[in-house]
Amino acid sequence: MYERKATLYWVRQPKEKKDLQVFDVGYFEGKVYIYEYKTSYSLKEIEEEINAYYKGEKVSQELIKENVRLWIEKRFGYPMSWKVKLE
Repeated sequence: MYERKATLYWVRQPKEKKDLQVFDVGYFEGKVYIYEYKTSYSLKEIEEEINAYYKGEKVSQELIKENVRLWIEKRFGYPMSWKVKLE
């Protein structure tokens, strides 16, 4: 067996096609997942949703950083996360 690092790749496509995200989970005999780019959200939109979750309470920037995971959970379901170093 050998070790591999989890790696996320972004593959730009011509305008008529969607960009791809390729995620190698890094496990021995693991899989490499291919995703088509769907959409993105601005940090401002995420902040607004987090603030709505806290019912208008002022939320600090530090708390918002910590709660991006909460936003993902509320919007899409329970996330798994990896630390990925960009090169």
